Amino acid sequence: MNGSWFSSLSEDKNKTAFHASYFVIIGFSGLQDFLSQNILFFVFLVVYIITVAENLMFIAVIRLDRTLHSPMYIFICHLAIVDLLIPSVTVPEMLYYLISDNKTIYFGACLLQMAFYLAANIIEGFTIALMAYDRYQAICNPLHYHTKMSSSHAFKMLFIAWTPGIVSAILHIFLVHTATFCGLNKIQSYFCDYINIMELACDDVSFQINISRYQSLLFLAVLISGIVFSYIKIIMSVFKVTSSEGRWKTLSTCMSHLFVIALHLLLMAFVLISYGTPGVPAGFVMLLSLLQNVVPSLANPVIYCLRTAEIQASCMKILNVVRTTNKHFL
Repeated sequence: MNGSWFSSLSEDKNKTAFHASYFVIIGFSGLQDFLSQNILFFVFLVVYIITVAENLMFIAVIRLDRTLHSPMYIFICHLAIVDLLIPSVTVPEMLYYLISDNKTIYFGACLLQMAFYLAANIIEGFTIALMAYDRYQAICNPLHYHTKMSSSHAFKMLFIAWTPGIVSAILHIFLVHTATFCGLNKIQSYFCDYINIMELACDDVSFQINISRYQSLLFLAVLISGIVFSYIKIIMSVFKVTSSEGRWKTLSTCMSHLFVIALHLLLMAFVLISYGTPGVPAGFVMLLSLLQNVVPSLANPVIYCLRTAEIQASCMKILNVVRTTNKHFL
């Protein structure tokens, strides 16, 4: 009997070590056939290539044109860099899982993916809040704008914006390490998300889940408060402008940023609500997570190119230089 008990204990330990060493990425459970997997692969490959190309072009345009080296465009350029990082953390590996029979990811790699994804999303949120603050200073304090919002100040503020993202990533890695994984190891998603990982724990992780939820709500409250404060001040300043043309001209400088805010915060809110609402289908939550992963990074450069005259002019200037160079060589 003792031998049987020790044998059972040894098997349980081996099982625990085995399942804790890696996870299996399932993805959409209803889309596992060859055709569906290849369609998803093609769609996300095209979206990822377009996203990378337009953000790289966006960064190059701002970098090459010295007239765009102001704090506002430094923030926009930083947003493009983060928009490159967010899908690059998850999409390439997701594409591999879609066309490969090997859908496993090591425990450590999974935690790193989760940490980078969390950090990048939080950094993007704080960058958007800083952009709102920049617009507030430009519109409400135009005489002191260049003093308060120099390029060096912009870089210092961006450095601060990375702090909550890094802290959150370290916190979530610690929270995962406080849980015990001893049985289930199949993640119902295309990448390692914190909630999906914690759902596989074999002990009670409600404390860890609540810590993450409260931290997310705290960061969201700080972001929204900062953005709302900035735009209340902007609106109050706009109403002081006597002519309707002057009001519209002032507000038009904020339209691109408002579109980006709406897209980012709405998707974030939908994801948080779907995670916290019982009875929401897992496939719907996964779809929202994927949209949050790729849509802002794809849309942000388009929004700024369509709504910002200076960026349009810079793009045309660079295209004319390239065209002239090609004609010279031909």
